[in-house]
Amino acid sequence: MCGFVLTNFNIDINKHSKIIKHRGPDQTGFYKDKNINILFNRLSIIDLNKRSDQPFRYKNFILVFNGEIYNYLELKKELIKFGYRFKTKSDTEVLLYSFIHWKEKCLHKFEGMFAFCVYDTLKKTTFIARDRYGIKPVFYYSNENKFVVSSEKKSIFEIGIPKQLNIGSLSNFIMRGVYQNDKNTFFKKIFSLEPGTFIEIKKQKIVVKKWFELKVKKEKISYNDAKLHLDNLIKKSLSLSLRSDKNIAVAVSGGVDSSTLIYKLIETNIDNKIKYLVHWTCNDENDEKNFAKVLAKKFQKKILISNFNKKDYFSYLQKTLNSIEEPFGG
Repeated sequence: MCGFVLTNFNIDINKHSKIIKHRGPDQTGFYKDKNINILFNRLSIIDLNKRSDQPFRYKNFILVFNGEIYNYLELKKELIKFGYRFKTKSDTEVLLYSFIHWKEKCLHKFEGMFAFCVYDTLKKTTFIARDRYGIKPVFYYSNENKFVVSSEKKSIFEIGIPKQLNIGSLSNFIMRGVYQNDKNTFFKKIFSLEPGTFIEIKKQKIVVKKWFELKVKKEKISYNDAKLHLDNLIKKSLSLSLRSDKNIAVAVSGGVDSSTLIYKLIETNIDNKIKYLVHWTCNDENDEKNFAKVLAKKFQKKILISNFNKKDYFSYLQKTLNSIEEPFGG
């Protein structure tokens, strides 16, 4: 998890960096010219070296990026054939070269979760994109020639945009239990960049375009073929998502999802980055701690059990509200 702010408002870089510091404690960087202010807080996952710090620059392109491109090594091989030369081992550099080479078509080549912004210092244009399913957040505000784009709404409010409740969204939530399901947030004039969507900012004007729409395809396939296909997809996903320069923990409950992951990791023997399994418990009648322990024994990994007690509730409530900023389903 990283965080960024882009705006043509004047901002206090030091103050704003502290606001989203919790998203990226490893490095703070910024870029500024007469057209834009860009602030970034980094949580290092791939290529922990300073050479991959952000904003990341190549020629007239400046990138800030929150997320992971899981298939970056495959894309890197493609780009090398086109003549690109790499100075880092990061997915950040691969993302930027992919955008330079394929423009918005690069989005269809990415397998991962991402929110990123590319600023062209020559053309004075900005491109902002969000992944297919909206795993990584992007919020924005625009009014006449002024705009703010950020990983969290609190950065937008800090600039001076009034915090006004969106009664329509609030009513929809209270009466129907609907969380954010479109571009509207629970605050007036603060919008969410929807999943599978990108923004282009030219001459201070924001244009929003859809780049991905989920389409369900009906195929005639046998049960055994379906099992094999699902098995291959899970193994491929595990292989790609375990690329990291930091150790990885797997959350386990004993349910179908985590049990499937553990058994497939055992089967494929690609667990060298996994040091622990973790399990959160309230020690209630529905606790699955014993199932989680069975998985840990099977996987031959140490399990860390975090106990959440009633007395902890209010101490964490304020932190939770500060992080999610509005009603959130999960």
